[in-house]
Amino acid sequence: MAIDTSAAGVDPAALPHSSRRDSLRIVEFGPRHIPEAARMHLASYRRAMASNPALPAGPLDPRPVESLLRRAAAAGPAVAAIRDGELEGSVAGFPVPRLRGSGTGVHSPEWAHGVRDGAAGIYETLYSAISARWARAGQLCHCVSVMTGNPDLEESLSWSGFGLMVADAIRTPAAALAAGAAGADR
Repeated sequence: MAIDTSAAGVDPAALPHSSRRDSLRIVEFGPRHIPEAARMHLASYRRAMASNPALPAGPLDPRPVESLLRRAAAAGPAVAAIRDGELEGSVAGFPVPRLRGSGTGVHSPEWAHGVRDGAAGIYETLYSAISARWARAGQLCHCVSVMTGNPDLEESLSWSGFGLMVADAIRTPAAALAAGAAGADR
């Protein structure tokens, strides 16, 4: 099912960072997109590991991510960007009652959205499509969690109206123990 992004009042070709959008189609995210969407998330995780060695590096198995994506797709709505028959990106999320004091909102965890490497600008098109669907479902507050080390994604989400609300931090146990020991010396 193709989604008409004009319902959101946005012409995807007019968005910042627009390129080759004429062949991009926005469709309903479904089971056929899940394996590739999981691989996109794992690529994002590998990039995050390169910039933050405190992240666990074990084997990156797509099966747990695929399971999570099936749950997100079932919670709906969710969208995928397709170009020349290939998945370029997707966005899914979960309804959250009283998100940030609003009615029902939606949260898209870091594994529930992603784009192919070098395609961060597609987020603007994906978000214009999914935000209209979320709003029609009464989900007016939108929260998107992102992995560290992806300034292109942060900029793209900023162009879509997001700001930085929360920042989590990661450090190794050795760094935490050293910080604790330094505090004990005071």
